[in-house]
Amino acid sequence: MSRKEPSFAQLSNYIFKGADNKYTYTRNLYERDTESITREFEKNFKHLKRQKNSNAIYHEIISISKASIDTEKQKEKLLEIAGEYAEIRAKNCLVFGSLHEAGNNFHFHLMISSNGIEQNRNHYLSKKQFDEIKKGLERYVLEKYPELDQKRVMNQERKIEAVSQKEFELKKRTGEITKKESIQYRLTQIFNRSSTKEIFFTNLEKDKIQIYIRGNTVGFIDLSDDKQRKYRLKKLGLSEEFNKMSEVLAREVPHCQEPASKTFSRQEKQEQKKEEARPTKEQEALDELKKIRDSKIKIKKM
Repeated sequence: MSRKEPSFAQLSNYIFKGADNKYTYTRNLYERDTESITREFEKNFKHLKRQKNSNAIYHEIISISKASIDTEKQKEKLLEIAGEYAEIRAKNCLVFGSLHEAGNNFHFHLMISSNGIEQNRNHYLSKKQFDEIKKGLERYVLEKYPELDQKRVMNQERKIEAVSQKEFELKKRTGEITKKESIQYRLTQIFNRSSTKEIFFTNLEKDKIQIYIRGNTVGFIDLSDDKQRKYRLKKLGLSEEFNKMSEVLAREVPHCQEPASKTFSRQEKQEQKKEEARPTKEQEALDELKKIRDSKIKIKKM
Protein backbone atom coordinates (compact mmCIF):
# COMPACT_ATOMS: atom_id res chain seq x y z
CA MET A 1 0.00 0.00 0.00
CA SER A 2 1.84 3.06 -1.26
CA ARG A 3 1.35 6.62 -0.03
CA LYS A 4 2.10 9.75 -1.99
CA GLU A 5 2.26 11.94 1.13
CA PRO A 6 5.01 11.52 3.76
CA SER A 7 2.63 10.68 6.62
CA PHE A 8 5.33 9.02 8.70
CA ALA A 9 3.99 10.09 12.12
CA GLN A 10 0.46 8.85 11.41
CA LEU A 11 1.64 5.48 10.10
CA SER A 12 4.21 4.83 12.82
CA ASN A 13 1.61 5.61 15.52
CA TYR A 14 -0.87 3.32 13.78
CA ILE A 15 1.69 0.47 13.71
CA PHE A 16 2.54 0.95 17.40
CA LYS A 17 -1.10 1.11 18.49
CA GLY A 18 -2.40 -2.28 19.64
CA ALA A 19 0.84 -4.04 18.71
CA ASP A 20 2.83 -6.58 20.70
CA ASN A 21 5.88 -4.34 20.81
CA LYS A 22 7.95 -7.15 22.24
CA TYR A 23 8.18 -8.14 18.59
CA THR A 24 9.31 -4.96 16.86
CA TYR A 25 11.50 -4.87 13.77
CA THR A 26 13.75 -2.04 12.58
CA ARG A 27 16.18 -1.83 9.69
CA ASN A 28 18.71 0.95 9.09
CA LEU A 29 17.26 2.85 12.08
CA TYR A 30 19.00 3.96 15.28
CA GLU A 31 15.94 4.61 17.45
CA ARG A 32 12.94 2.51 18.51
CA ASP A 33 10.35 5.01 19.82
CA THR A 34 7.78 6.44 17.39
CA GLU A 35 8.88 10.07 17.59
CA SER A 36 12.54 9.30 16.90
CA ILE A 37 11.65 6.84 14.14
CA THR A 38 9.42 9.47 12.52
CA ARG A 39 12.26 12.01 12.57
CA GLU A 40 14.64 9.53 10.94
CA PHE A 41 12.15 8.81 8.16
CA GLU A 42 11.53 12.53 7.61
CA LYS A 43 15.25 13.27 7.51
CA ASN A 44 15.87 10.53 4.96
CA PHE A 45 12.88 11.67 2.89
CA LYS A 46 14.46 15.13 2.43
CA HIS A 47 17.17 13.54 0.25
CA LEU A 48 14.53 12.39 -2.23
CA LYS A 49 14.03 14.42 -5.40
CA ARG A 50 10.26 14.32 -5.76
CA GLN A 51 8.74 13.50 -9.09
CA LYS A 52 5.11 13.74 -10.10
CA ASN A 53 3.03 10.92 -8.59
CA SER A 54 6.09 9.39 -6.90
CA ASN A 55 5.63 7.45 -3.66
CA ALA A 56 6.82 8.74 -0.30
CA ILE A 57 6.26 5.67 1.84
CA TYR A 58 5.05 2.06 1.73
CA HIS A 59 2.80 0.30 4.22
CA GLU A 60 3.00 -3.48 3.80
CA ILE A 61 1.61 -6.39 5.79
CA ILE A 62 2.90 -9.94 6.22
CA SER A 63 0.31 -12.32 7.63
CA ILE A 64 0.30 -15.96 8.79
CA SER A 65 -2.60 -18.10 9.95
CA LYS A 66 -2.44 -19.33 13.54
CA ALA A 67 -0.97 -22.81 13.92
CA SER A 68 -1.21 -25.44 16.65
CA ILE A 69 2.30 -24.74 18.00
CA ASP A 70 3.08 -22.40 20.93
CA THR A 71 1.88 -18.82 20.38
CA GLU A 72 5.20 -17.20 21.31
CA LYS A 73 7.08 -19.48 18.90
CA GLN A 74 4.74 -18.40 16.10
CA LYS A 75 5.42 -14.76 16.89
CA GLU A 76 9.18 -15.35 16.95
CA LYS A 77 9.04 -17.04 13.57
CA LEU A 78 6.90 -14.25 12.10
CA LEU A 79 9.50 -11.73 13.32
CA GLU A 80 12.18 -13.77 11.50
CA ILE A 81 10.02 -13.86 8.37
CA ALA A 82 9.53 -10.09 8.48
CA GLY A 83 13.32 -9.66 8.70
CA GLU A 84 13.86 -12.00 5.73
CA TYR A 85 11.27 -10.06 3.71
CA ALA A 86 12.87 -6.69 4.53
CA GLU A 87 16.31 -8.04 3.57
CA ILE A 88 15.06 -8.94 0.10
CA ARG A 89 12.42 -6.24 -0.44
CA ALA A 90 14.15 -3.17 1.01
CA LYS A 91 17.72 -3.94 1.98
CA ASN A 92 18.94 -0.31 1.91
CA CYS A 93 15.69 1.38 2.92
CA LEU A 94 14.42 2.39 6.36
CA VAL A 95 12.04 -0.22 7.74
CA PHE A 96 9.98 -0.23 10.92
CA GLY A 97 7.31 -2.72 11.97
CA SER A 98 5.43 -4.36 14.82
CA LEU A 99 3.43 -7.54 15.30
CA HIS A 100 -0.36 -7.55 15.61
CA GLU A 101 -2.94 -10.24 16.31
CA ALA A 102 -6.41 -10.36 14.78
CA GLY A 103 -8.86 -13.25 14.68
CA ASN A 104 -7.16 -16.34 13.32
CA ASN A 105 -3.90 -14.71 12.24
CA PHE A 106 -0.77 -12.90 13.33
CA HIS A 107 0.48 -10.16 11.05
CA PHE A 108 3.32 -7.69 10.79
CA HIS A 109 2.73 -4.07 9.75
CA LEU A 110 5.80 -2.61 8.02
CA MET A 111 6.58 1.01 7.20
CA ILE A 112 9.18 1.22 4.40
CA SER A 113 10.85 4.35 3.05
CA SER A 114 10.45 4.86 -0.68
CA ASN A 115 14.12 5.78 -1.07
CA GLY A 116 17.26 4.09 0.20
CA ILE A 117 19.49 5.59 2.89
CA GLU A 118 20.21 9.21 1.85
CA GLN A 119 19.32 8.36 -1.75
CA ASN A 120 17.72 10.96 -4.03
CA ARG A 121 15.79 8.39 -6.08
CA ASN A 122 12.96 6.04 -5.28
CA HIS A 123 13.77 2.40 -4.68
CA TYR A 124 11.63 1.07 -7.51
CA LEU A 125 10.35 -2.47 -8.01
CA SER A 126 8.37 -3.49 -11.06
CA LYS A 127 5.12 -5.37 -10.57
CA LYS A 128 6.86 -8.53 -11.78
CA GLN A 129 9.79 -8.11 -9.37
CA PHE A 130 7.46 -7.48 -6.44
CA ASP A 131 5.39 -10.53 -7.38
CA GLU A 132 8.52 -12.69 -7.52
CA ILE A 133 9.58 -11.47 -4.06
CA LYS A 134 6.18 -12.34 -2.57
CA LYS A 135 6.14 -15.78 -4.15
CA GLY A 136 9.73 -16.38 -3.13
CA LEU A 137 8.95 -15.48 0.49
CA GLU A 138 6.00 -17.87 0.52
CA ARG A 139 8.18 -20.72 -0.78
CA TYR A 140 10.79 -19.84 1.86
CA VAL A 141 8.19 -19.99 4.67
CA LEU A 142 6.68 -23.26 3.46
CA GLU A 143 10.11 -24.92 3.26
CA LYS A 144 11.79 -23.48 6.37
CA TYR A 145 8.79 -23.35 8.72
CA PRO A 146 6.60 -26.40 7.96
CA GLU A 147 5.49 -26.36 11.64
CA LEU A 148 3.56 -23.15 10.91
CA ASP A 149 1.33 -25.25 8.65
CA GLN A 150 0.66 -22.45 6.16
CA LYS A 151 -1.35 -22.93 2.99
CA ARG A 152 0.06 -22.23 -0.45
CA VAL A 153 -1.63 -19.09 -1.73
CA MET A 154 0.52 -16.99 -4.09
CA ASN A 155 2.23 -20.02 -5.67
CA GLN A 156 -1.01 -21.93 -6.06
CA GLU A 157 -1.38 -23.56 -9.44
CA ARG A 158 -4.39 -22.48 -11.42
CA LYS A 159 -6.35 -25.17 -13.22
CA ILE A 160 -7.77 -23.86 -16.46
CA GLU A 161 -10.52 -26.14 -17.63
CA ALA A 162 -10.64 -26.79 -21.35
CA VAL A 163 -14.11 -26.62 -22.87
CA SER A 164 -15.95 -29.90 -23.40
CA GLN A 165 -17.12 -31.06 -26.81
CA LYS A 166 -20.71 -29.97 -26.13
CA GLU A 167 -19.61 -26.56 -24.87
CA PHE A 168 -17.30 -26.15 -27.85
CA GLU A 169 -19.97 -27.02 -30.42
CA LEU A 170 -22.52 -24.77 -28.72
CA LYS A 171 -20.19 -21.80 -28.49
CA LYS A 172 -19.06 -22.42 -32.06
CA ARG A 173 -22.66 -22.27 -33.32
CA THR A 174 -23.40 -19.11 -31.37
CA GLY A 175 -20.10 -17.50 -32.32
CA GLU A 176 -19.03 -17.20 -28.66
CA ILE A 177 -15.94 -19.42 -28.87
CA THR A 178 -12.69 -17.54 -28.22
CA LYS A 179 -9.39 -18.18 -30.02
CA LYS A 180 -7.93 -19.54 -26.80
CA GLU A 181 -10.86 -21.89 -26.16
CA SER A 182 -10.59 -23.11 -29.76
CA ILE A 183 -6.94 -24.14 -29.53
CA GLN A 184 -7.53 -25.57 -26.02
CA TYR A 185 -10.23 -27.86 -27.36
CA ARG A 186 -8.31 -28.88 -30.49
CA LEU A 187 -5.14 -29.66 -28.52
CA THR A 188 -7.09 -31.67 -25.94
CA GLN A 189 -8.47 -33.81 -28.74
CA ILE A 190 -5.00 -34.22 -30.28
CA PHE A 191 -3.40 -35.24 -26.97
CA ASN A 192 -6.12 -37.83 -26.37
CA ARG A 193 -5.96 -39.26 -29.89
CA SER A 194 -2.19 -39.43 -30.39
CA SER A 195 -0.59 -42.78 -29.58
CA THR A 196 2.53 -42.36 -31.74
CA LYS A 197 4.79 -39.50 -32.76
CA GLU A 198 3.66 -39.79 -36.36
CA ILE A 199 -0.01 -39.53 -35.39
CA PHE A 200 0.72 -36.61 -33.05
CA PHE A 201 2.38 -34.49 -35.73
CA THR A 202 -0.16 -35.55 -38.35
CA ASN A 203 -2.98 -34.40 -36.08
CA LEU A 204 -1.21 -31.10 -35.40
CA GLU A 205 -0.88 -30.54 -39.15
CA LYS A 206 -4.55 -31.38 -39.78
CA ASP A 207 -5.67 -28.94 -37.11
CA LYS A 208 -3.25 -26.28 -38.36
CA ILE A 209 -1.26 -26.13 -35.14
CA GLN A 210 2.52 -25.91 -34.85
CA ILE A 211 4.52 -26.81 -31.75
CA TYR A 212 7.51 -24.72 -30.65
CA ILE A 213 10.04 -25.02 -27.83
CA ARG A 214 12.06 -22.16 -26.32
CA GLY A 215 14.33 -23.42 -23.56
CA ASN A 216 12.02 -25.14 -21.07
CA THR A 217 8.91 -23.49 -22.51
CA VAL A 218 6.58 -25.52 -24.72
CA GLY A 219 4.03 -23.66 -26.78
CA PHE A 220 1.78 -23.87 -29.83
CA ILE A 221 1.04 -21.56 -32.76
CA ASP A 222 -2.48 -21.45 -34.15
CA LEU A 223 -1.85 -21.40 -37.91
CA SER A 224 -5.61 -21.17 -38.59
CA ASP A 225 -5.60 -17.73 -36.98
CA ASP A 226 -4.67 -14.86 -39.31
CA LYS A 227 -2.47 -13.41 -36.56
CA GLN A 228 -0.94 -16.84 -35.86
CA ARG A 229 -1.06 -16.28 -32.12
CA LYS A 230 1.30 -18.15 -29.81
CA TYR A 231 0.04 -19.93 -26.69
CA ARG A 232 2.25 -21.32 -23.95
CA LEU A 233 1.25 -24.75 -22.68
CA LYS A 234 1.11 -23.50 -19.07
CA LYS A 235 -1.30 -20.71 -19.97
CA LEU A 236 -3.57 -23.15 -21.79
CA GLY A 237 -3.83 -25.28 -18.64
CA LEU A 238 -3.10 -28.48 -20.57
CA SER A 239 0.21 -29.48 -18.98
CA GLU A 240 -1.22 -32.64 -17.40
CA GLU A 241 -2.76 -33.86 -20.67
CA PHE A 242 0.43 -33.07 -22.58
CA ASN A 243 2.62 -34.89 -20.05
CA LYS A 244 0.44 -38.00 -20.24
CA MET A 245 0.69 -38.03 -24.01
CA SER A 246 4.46 -37.42 -24.02
CA GLU A 247 4.92 -40.36 -21.66
CA VAL A 248 3.05 -42.58 -24.12
CA LEU A 249 5.22 -41.32 -26.98
CA ALA A 250 8.37 -41.93 -24.94
CA ARG A 251 7.40 -45.61 -24.55
CA GLU A 252 6.89 -46.02 -28.28
CA VAL A 253 9.20 -48.72 -29.67
CA PRO A 254 10.42 -48.12 -33.24
CA HIS A 255 9.87 -51.00 -35.64
CA CYS A 256 12.94 -52.18 -37.54
CA GLN A 257 12.47 -53.01 -41.17
CA GLU A 258 14.94 -54.88 -43.30
CA PRO A 259 15.94 -52.82 -46.32
CA ALA A 260 15.02 -54.16 -49.70
CA SER A 261 17.82 -55.72 -51.71
CA LYS A 262 19.25 -53.00 -53.88
CA THR A 263 22.63 -52.04 -55.25
CA PHE A 264 23.82 -48.52 -54.38
CA SER A 265 26.78 -46.58 -55.66
CA ARG A 266 29.28 -45.25 -53.13
CA GLN A 267 27.97 -41.71 -53.54
CA GLU A 268 24.34 -42.86 -53.13
CA LYS A 269 25.27 -44.69 -49.91
CA GLN A 270 26.91 -41.56 -48.50
CA GLU A 271 23.89 -39.42 -49.40
CA GLN A 272 21.55 -42.00 -47.85
CA LYS A 273 23.54 -42.02 -44.59
CA LYS A 274 23.45 -38.23 -44.43
CA GLU A 275 19.70 -38.21 -45.01
CA GLU A 276 19.08 -40.87 -42.36
CA ALA A 277 21.26 -39.01 -39.85
CA ARG A 278 19.49 -35.70 -40.42
CA PRO A 279 16.69 -35.29 -37.84
CA THR A 280 13.36 -33.92 -38.98
CA LYS A 281 11.86 -30.84 -37.35
CA GLU A 282 9.34 -33.08 -35.64
CA GLN A 283 12.05 -35.38 -34.31
CA GLU A 284 14.06 -32.40 -33.07
CA ALA A 285 11.03 -31.18 -31.15
CA LEU A 286 10.41 -34.56 -29.53
CA ASP A 287 14.10 -34.99 -28.72
CA GLU A 288 13.91 -31.64 -26.95
CA LEU A 289 10.86 -32.84 -25.00
CA LYS A 290 12.72 -35.99 -23.99
CA LYS A 291 15.61 -33.90 -22.66
CA ILE A 292 13.16 -31.92 -20.55
CA ARG A 293 11.65 -35.10 -19.12
CA ASP A 294 15.04 -36.71 -18.51
CA SER A 295 16.29 -33.65 -16.64
CA LYS A 296 13.16 -33.88 -14.49
CA ILE A 297 11.98 -30.40 -15.43
CA LYS A 298 8.24 -30.60 -15.01
CA ILE A 299 5.81 -28.43 -16.90
CA LYS A 300 3.41 -27.25 -14.18
CA LYS A 301 -0.13 -26.07 -14.57
CA MET A 302 -0.78 -22.37 -14.03
